[in-house]
Amino acid sequence: MRRIAREAAEPLNPRASSDDCRTRVTEARIGSTPSSLRCFLERIIDFAGVFPPANLPVERAVDDYSRFRNSVDGWMLGRFVCPTAKLLAVEKCVCSSLGASTKWQIAVTTAGAPTVDEFLVALRTDLEAIASFQRRCESRVMIDTLELRVPQELVDLDHADSVCETIHRVSASLHSLAIADMTVYYEAPLGPRWLTSVSSVLSGISSYNAGLRSNPGVPSSRYAGFKLRCVDSGFSWIPSPEAVAFVISRARDLSVPLKATGGLHHPLRYFCQDVQMRKHGFINVFAASTFAYIRNLAPDRLQEILEDELPSSFAFERDTFTWHDLCASSKEIDGARDRQMTSFGSCSFVEPCDGLRSLGFLPD
Repeated sequence: MRRIAREAAEPLNPRASSDDCRTRVTEARIGSTPSSLRCFLERIIDFAGVFPPANLPVERAVDDYSRFRNSVDGWMLGRFVCPTAKLLAVEKCVCSSLGASTKWQIAVTTAGAPTVDEFLVALRTDLEAIASFQRRCESRVMIDTLELRVPQELVDLDHADSVCETIHRVSASLHSLAIADMTVYYEAPLGPRWLTSVSSVLSGISSYNAGLRSNPGVPSSRYAGFKLRCVDSGFSWIPSPEAVAFVISRARDLSVPLKATGGLHHPLRYFCQDVQMRKHGFINVFAASTFAYIRNLAPDRLQEILEDELPSSFAFERDTFTWHDLCASSKEIDGARDRQMTSFGSCSFVEPCDGLRSLGFLPD
C-alpha cells in the first residue's frame, strides 16, 4: 500500500530547473560520468555558503555560486540557500547582474522561535519580506523552497495533530501572500529527545500531505517535507547512523520527502579529527535513502549502508548503482531522488566535489 500511495502522488521533482537557458547537462559536458552517477548527483548540493562554518559574505557567496554554475561540476549544483535576513543583500548582488535569460532558484531559511505563536508572528514578517522580494526580482530569481525549524513548544508537546495544525497555519500565511507554490521543509531541533520529536513531526507532515493528496488539483510543490540535520551548528551533537536510518525509513513509510543538511562535506562516513567524531557521508545518506525507497529496506540494513566507510562498497556502473548485493537502475535512482531524498545543503561546493574525485567517483 505504501508503494501504491507513493506512485499515485506526483513527484516533487525538486531538481527541475527554472532556468530556460540552463538545460539538462550533455554527455560532452561531463565526459564519461556513468548515467547512474549523474542521476545520483544531479543538482544534489544546495550551496549555503553564507552559513557556518564558511560564513561567506553575501557578495562572495553569490559570486562563487555563479562561478560554480558554469564550472565542469555545475550539473551537481542545486539551489542557492540564504536566510530571510540576507535577501536584500542577495537582491543587490543578483538582480542587478544576472542576464535576462538566467534565473536562479533560491531556498530560504527563517529564524526559529520557542513557541508556536511567536513562530507564526515572526514567520509572517519573514514571508512578507519573501513576497516583496519575489515581486521585485521575479524575472531573475525564484524562491521555491522554504526551510523552517519547528518551535520547541511543538517538540515538547510531542503531538502530531498539533504539528499538522501548525503546518496548516503556515500554509494559510503563504496563500494569503500569494506565494503558496513552494515546498516547505520542517526541521526538528537536534538533542537527546530528537527521535521522539522527529516521529511526531514526520507524522504531522504526513497528515498534512494526505489532506493535499485528496485534492488532485493541488500541485506537488505544495507538499511539506522534513529537513534531516546530520550535525548541529556547534558540532557537539551528531545523530547516530541508527537514528538517521530510523528517520529515512519512517519518512519512506509516511511518504514524506526529505532534504539533508549539516556536515555532509565528505562523500563517505569518516572520522573527523577536528571534532573527534565520526561524520556522515552524503553518498551513504543518499544510498540509504535510495534503497529504502526502491527496496523497502528495514532500518538495521539502512544502518549498515550509513556506517560503510569503504569506497569499494559503492559502485556506479553505466546504468546501475550497487552496494554489495543491492542494485538500483538510473531510473530507480531518479525516482528516489525526486520523491525520497531530494538534496543536501552545504556551505562548501568545492569540498564535496574534491572528495568525490579523491575517492575515484569522479574523473580528474
